Amino acid sequence: MFILKRKFKKVNGIRTYYYVVETVYIDDKPRHKILKYLGTAENILKKFNEKS
Repeated sequence: MFILKRKFKKVNGIRTYYYVVETVYIDDKPRHKILKYLGTAENILKKFNEKS
C-alpha cells in the first residue's frame, strides 16, 4: 500500500487529493486500486490537529 496524489485543475488553481492505494494486476498490467480517499492536504492536517 502507498499514498497516491492526484492533481485536478479548479477555477482557483490546482487542488491535490490524496488516496491510499494498492497495486493490482489486471491482464498483467499494474493498476491502482483506491482503498480510501484521504482528502486534500488541508483536510488531512485538520484531522491530525483534532487528535492532538
